[in-house]
Amino acid sequence: MTMPKTSTDKVALTKTQQRVFDYIRDFRDERGFCVSFREIGERFGWSLNGVSCHIDALKRKGFVTWEHGQSRTLRPVR
Repeated sequence: MTMPKTSTDKVALTKTQQRVFDYIRDFRDERGFCVSFREIGERFGWSLNGVSCHIDALKRKGFVTWEHGQSRTLRPVR
């Protein structure tokens, strides 16, 4: 399976991934601390497993980072 590319040859996000990324970024900008996986799940109506799958995709594409096992360490990097 090939990843969609933008005109600048960077990895593109799906619409859902973009919404999640925007939420992560906006949450941190507005509140000054990182969103939790549980808060993402509540916002989008997903289980923690569903959140984890979306965050894993964002991490693989280089859009977020976090320290596994640590609370509120999810950070946008782009």
